[in-house]
Amino acid sequence: MARSRILVTSRKESVATVLGSSPSQVFHLNQLSDEVCWLILSQMAFVGEDDDELRKSYLEDIGREIAKKCKGLPLAAKTLGGLLRGKKDRNQWQNILNTSRGFFQDFDKFEDGGLMFCKMHDMVHDFVQYLSNNEVVVILDSSSCSSNKAHHLRLMIEKDTTFSLRSVNGIEKLRSLVIFSNNGYIRGNFNYVAEVKQIPKEIGKLIHLRYLNLSGGRFRHLPEEICELKNLLCLNFYRCTLLEELPDGIGKLTNLRSLHTHGCRNLKYYPKGIGRLTSLRELDRVKARVDGNANYPKEFSIGDLENLDLLHGKLEISLVGNVTHREEAKRAKLHKKIHLTELEITAVQAYAMEMEGLIEALNPPLSLKVRSDIVKVHTVSLSNL
Repeated sequence: MARSRILVTSRKESVATVLGSSPSQVFHLNQLSDEVCWLILSQMAFVGEDDDELRKSYLEDIGREIAKKCKGLPLAAKTLGGLLRGKKDRNQWQNILNTSRGFFQDFDKFEDGGLMFCKMHDMVHDFVQYLSNNEVVVILDSSSCSSNKAHHLRLMIEKDTTFSLRSVNGIEKLRSLVIFSNNGYIRGNFNYVAEVKQIPKEIGKLIHLRYLNLSGGRFRHLPEEICELKNLLCLNFYRCTLLEELPDGIGKLTNLRSLHTHGCRNLKYYPKGIGRLTSLRELDRVKARVDGNANYPKEFSIGDLENLDLLHGKLEISLVGNVTHREEAKRAKLHKKIHLTELEITAVQAYAMEMEGLIEALNPPLSLKVRSDIVKVHTVSLSNL
């Protein structure tokens, strides 16, 4: 349309640059004054009460102090005003003003300093609920989810059962899915326990899924349909102790950033496709062939680490094979894994004499802490039984 204009708002100046805006077309807005924040907050808090000037004057002094906490942000003023709506007790307003313990507290962290979880102040909890507006839903397996706005689903199921996604309306819009059983949760890196026996094939319909947590599952196999979740960023199988196989098509998940399999002690092998997940930042454990044997084309080999240069933190490698193939170890190019901080290599007794040469062939960077662990294999004579 002739002489039409498009107004774009953003918190990042780079957005204006991408849109081709010249400096003269970019307007930097200052933060709102405390007075304007109070006007916004009071409009939300006293909506429909234009004639109640007595109540306004009764609470105005506290309200203006709360407005100062908005730090000039209109969304904060609007949200806090909405939370204060209907609260006529001065003490309720005073409690928000006198918040001294902070909005977040009692932080629990991982050993590497990363945040595990923390407590959230009631006001912030209400704030988040106000913003999410049914985007986060918790349902029982026996019930149905009727919110088409849901982007994040927490599904509670009975222990040792299968579950279905057929009762969830609009499942194709989900961004995250966490399955947990009604026997509670455990504290740890991944705290939800989902003691389910089977994962349905319908999971492949969650095409927008970013986060899938199936930790603690009691299933032995996974449907290949999981590999259709091309937008998946995090896949968590923590302590799935019965799991025997990962899907062979896992290499299709090219956007995957985190793959957690710690505690999956029954995995027969790790798929070779993991080597194609070049966006991986977190890979806590992998079982890798070190013999370069071409008779196992589906299995991950230590050389398949070659292109996983974005790996961070700690990586545990369990070696598989009868001999050590140094050329295959060199192909891993560990010297390029500059973000790894710790490498733990586990091998059977047969590798004890070759471990030093293997680590040399891997060529780890000087900053990488490398630890090897030789496991003795005990045999039992039937004659002694």
